[in-house]
Amino acid sequence: MDETPWPVKGIKEWLWVFTNADFCLFRASDTRSRAELEDQLGSEYGGVLSNTVHLLSVVQTCRRQGRSVINFFEQGLMAIAGQASTPSLIPTSNT
Repeated sequence: MDETPWPVKGIKEWLWVFTNADFCLFRASDTRSRAELEDQLGSEYGGVLSNTVHLLSVVQTCRRQGRSVINFFEQGLMAIAGQASTPSLIPTSNT
């Protein structure tokens, strides 16, 4: 689980990411409050949460390279489904 600021037309929104070995869920929200977390996981969630610093790194790298973060994650999800090659953050002549 991770949440990162996501500016939308000058307004700070939040991109939440929930992952495990079987899925990855992206959720946009206008807040990073506990209520958002409880809305997604429930107030009695008994699992373990871990923040992923990697999401912020991916977002920052894509932005520095002038690439769409959404397209990068979409390609990653397609790769998991076997419908695309795995995206890379290593710059190429095209990025």
